[in-house]
Amino acid sequence: MKNIYCSFVIFFIFMVVFISCSKKKENKKTKEVQKENVSNIVIKKFSFTNSEKGKIKWILYSNEAVINKSTNIADLKDVKILYKNYYTILSNSAKYYMNEKKAYLKGDVEIIDNKSYIFKTQMLNFDSKANKVSTNSKIKFTGKGVYLTALSLTGFLDKHKFILKGKVYSEIR
Repeated sequence: MKNIYCSFVIFFIFMVVFISCSKKKENKKTKEVQKENVSNIVIKKFSFTNSEKGKIKWILYSNEAVINKSTNIADLKDVKILYKNYYTILSNSAKYYMNEKKAYLKGDVEIIDNKSYIFKTQMLNFDSKANKVSTNSKIKFTGKGVYLTALSLTGFLDKHKFILKGKVYSEIR
């Protein structure tokens, strides 16, 4: 009888230790998930202004930003970039790399200049340090009696120069 009683006590102690260890692992996993969620900040009506020598270079607006604090990367929705009051860049979404000051815009991207010329594409890279935009996605360009299409684009915003490449098609209207 003592053997059965001792076996039962040992089994009971084993189960208590096993359950206790399992709960600690489970709690640790829960804490890790919570830490991941804490590293993200959600901001409605987000804006970011970049200045150079006291003058505004560009302003980025977004209806919603989810910013990962550990990577300094923001996922943006409904994006608008005003570049030196000369260009407006619009897109459905973007990934903004805050340290590099680069944005990768996606979905119905438009570059509109203050003379009503419009570039349309589905994807655009915006490099604010180089004052450059580029894409390897199909481009449509319209404005004042001109219609162009191409397979890629590189634009130098400060120089107001855009280079269309690959199967460029033009039409004068």
